[in-house]
Amino acid sequence: NDFANAAKEEVAETRMRADTLIYDLRQCRNQISVLQSKVQDLQAMLDHEKAVSQQQIMNKDQEVTELHDKILIQLEEHEELLGVKLALDMEINAYRKMLEGEEQRFDLT
Repeated sequence: NDFANAAKEEVAETRMRADTLIYDLRQCRNQISVLQSKVQDLQAMLDHEKAVSQQQIMNKDQEVTELHDKILIQLEEHEELLGVKLALDMEINAYRKMLEGEEQRFDLT
């Protein structure tokens, strides 16, 4: 009788432990499911942010390229204008020398 009662108690305790373990297992599985869902959501957000960032980088690269091209055009225009200025300066100097020469010629006569 004592042996039967001890066995029944042990079976009851084992069932309680098994029920507790099953409950814990279900809780862990639920928690895993929730965490997996969060991971998927975060991965989707990360992928979206990555795509947005890559697009922004491409836009900035395009902007830099356009600005670089504009700078090159302006540099060419500046060099062309500098050449024109130098030519005009030389022409002004030539006329100045001619004018000074004429002034000296009229002063001497």
